[in-house]
Amino acid sequence: MNVTAPGLTRATGFSAVVAGLLFVIIQPIHPPDTLASVTTTAWATIHYLTIAMTILFVIGIAGIYTRQMKEVGWLGLAGFVD
Repeated sequence: MNVTAPGLTRATGFSAVVAGLLFVIIQPIHPPDTLASVTTTAWATIHYLTIAMTILFVIGIAGIYTRQMKEVGWLGLAGFVD
């Protein structure tokens, strides 16, 4: 299996899509922000999904930036780093 630039770009795009879907799914099922709900398994599950969403989002944004790197120049790098 060869890793190619278009394949890597597709994978990072898919990562961004999955992160967006996780964001949409997590919102309605998030437990209430009370002290009693912190010790439940639902709280732990939602926050593990949130960590996965964040990692996938960072991978997706990095892939989008690398695809547009030549077009956006130094201003795009400043926005990406910020």
